[in-house]
Amino acid sequence: MLNLDLSNIASFVPVDFLTSRREALEQAAAMIWKHTGPGGDFTGWVDLPKNYNQEEFARIQAAARKIRGKNLTRQTYVTNVHNVRRSS
Repeated sequence: MLNLDLSNIASFVPVDFLTSRREALEQAAAMIWKHTGPGGDFTGWVDLPKNYNQEEFARIQAAARKIRGKNLTRQTYVTNVHNVRRSS
């Protein structure tokens, strides 16, 4: 769930800005969460905190640990990234 602190918008947003749009905002939020409506095929990012490729994430973490352990120049970085990709 996304929570927004809108307490500081009063100086530049009309008082009824959110209340007058509440129904439309709730409908838009529902369409995003349900992956429906225009662009519904492109809302997979909504589920990323729960559903992601854990194997790919583990490979990225392993490469990051390997890179952190070395004093790398640009050339050694490119070589190491290439080697990590080949070994995967």
